[in-house]
Amino acid sequence: MGEKLTKDSFIVEICSQIMTKPNEVKNEDYQKAQAVLMELAKTPNPNNLYELAQLVGFLVDDKFIANVNQYVDTLADVKRVNLGDKAEFKMQRGTITALWQAKGSTARRTMVGTKYSTLETDEISCGPAIEIEQLQNGQINFTNLVNQASEAMEYKLANKIETVIEAYWDDLGSPWYASGNGVTPAIDAIITAIGRLGSPIVLGDLALIQKFVPLAGFNGVVPDGIVVDFHRTGLIGSYRGARLMQLSNPLFNDIDMTTTWLDKGYAYIVPAGADTSSRPLKVVFEGGIETFETRFTQSRILEIDMYKKVGVGLASIRYGLGFYEDTGL
Repeated sequence: MGEKLTKDSFIVEICSQIMTKPNEVKNEDYQKAQAVLMELAKTPNPNNLYELAQLVGFLVDDKFIANVNQYVDTLADVKRVNLGDKAEFKMQRGTITALWQAKGSTARRTMVGTKYSTLETDEISCGPAIEIEQLQNGQINFTNLVNQASEAMEYKLANKIETVIEAYWDDLGSPWYASGNGVTPAIDAIITAIGRLGSPIVLGDLALIQKFVPLAGFNGVVPDGIVVDFHRTGLIGSYRGARLMQLSNPLFNDIDMTTTWLDKGYAYIVPAGADTSSRPLKVVFEGGIETFETRFTQSRILEIDMYKKVGVGLASIRYGLGFYEDTGL
């Protein structure tokens, strides 16, 4: 390729655009990108395989970041740091109180301030393997490879977030946690409480969000606007002032039509517009995806191992998040 491949290289930018906005890619740029990929694949020497693996890693990282930002930034207090750096999360200590008192009395001291907590990272990894012969004859679809690797890492992160929240929240009780067989009015207290912190948003699986339709009616009659929204999108836009948002939750495979990556019965209620530092869920992304390639000569296979350092934890004395569990799902 000549120049050292970086995340800002022309080929990375074009390949990323081909995957995300294919209609906006100029034909000459597309042809250049194809030529570079074919050049790297045609002669699988150590340098070319290294460049190819790095390219895949950069593209997976771009896709991963774009996808997880859509929901992680809504749920958590998020920090992004360089490789080797630590993220410090700010947390408020104490709450100022006031007294009604007689003139000349002394104010009551209320200790307040700020403390900082760091969050250690672990790794999300995946290692797709490619037959070198298929790489050389153009049978490998790099768009599919990047999408599948990114999605696998994305849902491993989502699963970790789900596990951390569920393990803690179901012990809190109302108004931070409620459960029921189906979406019941028990969720109303959570929405009301979170609504005092900011405009409430309910994030959940498609099957759970669809269950809000009967609750949204009045005197047993569903308003026409809700009916139109439901038949157009399969969802309704809001419930009791809370915006309803579908979390991406695909099937594990196309053979089992019931098992999804995440629990279908979990809904997260968060306040939009509230200070992100008050969110109890903390997530840190450390650096980009690190990529290491290994060529197995006997089996003629190229394995591309990818590692993303991510930390997930709870680090707050405040509970600016609600959690509802539909036990029927």
